[in-house]
This record gives sequence, structure tokens and C-alpha cells, in this order.
Amino acid sequence: MHGIVASSVEITGIQPEKTPALLENGEVDAVASWEPYVQLAQRDLGGDALLVPHQHFYLEAFNLLARKTFVAAHPSEVRRLLQILIKAVHYINRHPDESRGLVAQRFEKDPDLIGGIWSDLRFAVNLDQWLITTLEAEARWALERGFAEGDTVPNYMDYIHYRALEQLAPERVGLIH
Repeated sequence: MHGIVASSVEITGIQPEKTPALLENGEVDAVASWEPYVQLAQRDLGGDALLVPHQHFYLEAFNLLARKTFVAAHPSEVRRLLQILIKAVHYINRHPDESRGLVAQRFEKDPDLIGGIWSDLRFAVNLDQWLITTLEAEARWALERGFAEGDTVPNYMDYIHYRALEQLAPERVGLIH
């Protein structure tokens, strides 16, 4: 993305929470990390920190997982959980200051730290086509490198239960089906 030749870089796995200390101690020159560790490293390094822009480089999603047998046996509970999540997201988006305060309190973090990363977050309950295309791309990557068995990308629509959300809020389902 930024013209750095891959052969000039030694990639090492580190624990994200060690990011600030490793940078500050000079044990690594650069990291690819996420919040809150980026903000903590910037704070610790002060003027020595350089943040390389990464707009639209990475989208993190949190997905609900359940066994098919559970979903089939408990459809009303699945719908209720989705209703609760939609209500929670609605609250977060309508009351961001209070929500940031609650998160800071719950995780015992500095409210300024939470506030510094909040603008990068997007809270939503939805199923969009990009989830399928991302899963397929990751599967192709894993197959090409021998990290997964077989030679076929799964049909991820066989694993996604979209009907409960579609019944509750059809505008939240952007899957092609």
C-alpha cells in the first residue's frame, strides 16, 4: 500500500497488547495493530510516532455463531437476541457519549482512550454481501497456501441463517440469496 518492498521487511508475530512497549524499547520498528494499542503506542512514543494511514484497509466484524440444531429448536430466542442487539445498537448510535462512558467504565479504561477510537467504529446489525465475498477470498487464500484441506471454496450461504433477521428487519439483509 505504501511502496515498502516486502523483501526489506522481517515479519514477526507479536501480542497486540505488547505493541506500545516493543515500539518504545526499539525491539520492532513498525507494527500493524488495532485499537486501543495504536493509540497507546502513539501516546507513549509522542513525537516519535508515525501513523501510516489505513482508510478502508480493514473492516472488523463480529458475527453471531450458533449450531444449526439450536437455531432450528429455538427460533423465538434467536429472534429475541436479534431484537435486543438491534435495540442496543440503536441506543449506542443515538447516545454515543453515554455509551462511550459505559464502555470505559465496564472495561476500566480511560474515557479519553475510548473516545479516541470511537469515531472509527460503526455499530450495526446486518448481513451484507461483503461478508460472503470476504469469507470466499479468505478460503481461497487458505486453500492456495495449504492451510485448509480440499480444493473447493465452501458455499457460505449454507452456513448463514439470515431468515430471522430478514423477518425482523429486511432492510438489514443485503445478501444475494
